[in-house]
Amino acid sequence: EHRTSNIIKQIDIIVTMTAANIPANVAIIAISNGTPPNKSNPVNALGAPVRQFLQTSLQNALNDPSIESIILIGRPDSKGVFSAGADIKEFSGNDSSGVTTSDPGGIPTLNDLAHLIEGSSKPVVAALTGACLGGGMELALSA
Repeated sequence: EHRTSNIIKQIDIIVTMTAANIPANVAIIAISNGTPPNKSNPVNALGAPVRQFLQTSLQNALNDPSIESIILIGRPDSKGVFSAGADIKEFSGNDSSGVTTSDPGGIPTLNDLAHLIEGSSKPVVAALTGACLGGGMELALSA
């Protein structure tokens, strides 16, 4: 019980941190930053561009020797949702950008991202604010 309360306190501290007081050796990766500028993604759906962004950001943080830990957040302002999961627009079959592959250089699947996080040599924490559903929860649980 004591350990759990300490973890909750640590998460509260992380969520209330501002960019000005986050240590330089901690990488903050916001899911919302993966959304293309011309698209709306209010629920941080894990569409192809977001998954590609997360994979690149995670790999960059893992390869940077100055980074000691990684925090995944939904949005930089800690408002809204962490992630509502898969982008249902990709299920329609009308948009080839949703095609996923685990091939090197291909669009990463959610499973690829989970394996990347689970196999990380650095601690990865998911700081959840708001809703966390489906694939968003899978992503959070892999941290």
